[in-house]
Amino acid sequence: MCQGGLMEKQFLHAQMEKMHEGIELYSEIMNLFDQSDLNNPDDACRKAIDKFYIVRRMKKERKLYFYGFFEENKHNKDLNFETCLRYILEKTNRIETSFCSKMLHTINPMMPIFDKNVRLNLGIRSVPSIKDKESQCNIAVCIYKQLADKYHDYFQTQGYLEAIRLFDSYYPEYSDKISPVKKIDFFLWKFNKSELKELGMFSGFIGE
Repeated sequence: MCQGGLMEKQFLHAQMEKMHEGIELYSEIMNLFDQSDLNNPDDACRKAIDKFYIVRRMKKERKLYFYGFFEENKHNKDLNFETCLRYILEKTNRIETSFCSKMLHTINPMMPIFDKNVRLNLGIRSVPSIKDKESQCNIAVCIYKQLADKYHDYFQTQGYLEAIRLFDSYYPEYSDKISPVKKIDFFLWKFNKSELKELGMFSGFIGE
């Protein structure tokens, strides 16, 4: 894939192009979100969320609580991760770290998403499976704060500016329609850790 320490342009181009379908579906969610009715299973925005974030795999009862809370708070820019997490925990007795982060990001696009790709690429530990749900919840909140702090620190670097320029060069029509956090998330989605290191612009952000 790489020659002389530089990622081949053909590979880079192919990976950037692969973002296109996800970018279109994400943009559909964000465009429809304000006028959506997330309590309605037939709502177009809800269907797009189901597909993009794979919420369709969630059991019916959990989806009822998830979307009910989502709809109630969709204009609440002050909503935080812990509040989302504790509400879903209270209703389902489950720690839904990934789904709660995706809900929060949709409401406030400057909040980061926490999923397997992000965790592996950034070297952040997973939330342990333990019986004490209160302790598990507290750990999840701490881990999410570490993620938010990593984004904050990365946004102060030259590498961040280079990554945004690269994204915008491929998708100029979305340059002012997708948040910086989500642009970086698309890189974490389509490139693995070694590829991100090879790009160079993610130094200090990517885990060892």
